Amino acid sequence: EEGNKFENIFSLGDCSCIISNPLPTTAQVAEQQGKWLSKHLNSLGADEEAFQYKHLGQMSAMTTGSAVTDIGGGPKSDSPQLSLSGFFSWITWRGVYLTKLGSW
Repeated sequence: EEGNKFENIFSLGDCSCIISNPLPTTAQVAEQQGKWLSKHLNSLGADEEAFQYKHLGQMSAMTTGSAVTDIGGGPKSDSPQLSLSGFFSWITWRGVYLTKLGSW
């Protein structure tokens, strides 16, 4: 069931869902939505380009020294799929994690 539609009200991240195009509730989606929304608001709505999610991959640490990583792929990505696991994947995961922190 759809409710009333309102202009210029935004929801992003875990609290948002477009019924016709559901996205995973991940930080990757929220970060891309946040960048899109800041660009949209800074242009005062002149930029009418709709949000497009680009799946960059997924990473998960299993334990210290072990992780799984899938880079690229997905239905909305043109990049090739690369899968890693084990210690090298954990180093990759840790590097990405550290670069995403706001400060060191």
